[in-house]
Amino acid sequence: MFVLLTVSLASVLVASSSGPSPDFSWMKGCWQADEGRTKEVWSEEFGGVRFGYAVTLNEEDKAGFYEQMVIHEVEQGWAFTALTRANGVPVTFPLTNADTTRTDNAEATFENPNHDFPQKIRYYRVGVQLHADVTDLSGDNGFTAKLVPCR
Repeated sequence: MFVLLTVSLASVLVASSSGPSPDFSWMKGCWQADEGRTKEVWSEEFGGVRFGYAVTLNEEDKAGFYEQMVIHEVEQGWAFTALTRANGVPVTFPLTNADTTRTDNAEATFENPNHDFPQKIRYYRVGVQLHADVTDLSGDNGFTAKLVPCR
């Protein structure tokens, strides 16, 4: 199943103009929340892509939610594409804002106003934590995941 999901995500990658990649190295690593019941893992950049996955356990300690993610170059710049258990098809969110000048204060915002929810995903560092705001475009509806390094 993992291979099929990876192939599905890889099929959305599109070659584009050569330019420097935004530095997303501040996202790399294993991150957790909810006393380890939620994990999000991001790889090193390799070949212009950075892969990630997230899993949240349900009450039976089974994967209640999971997704595969990739940050990649597209014709218009950079994007975050996610494939979740619920959607079944990849959803792409173009990069709309990035400030990666300081690792401990970096951020990247991806938006897709045509998606039902979420429409905006904003990753940012707060010291050693990785936060993710998952919201509608206004930012009024949604949630913030506050992730700490895995133990």
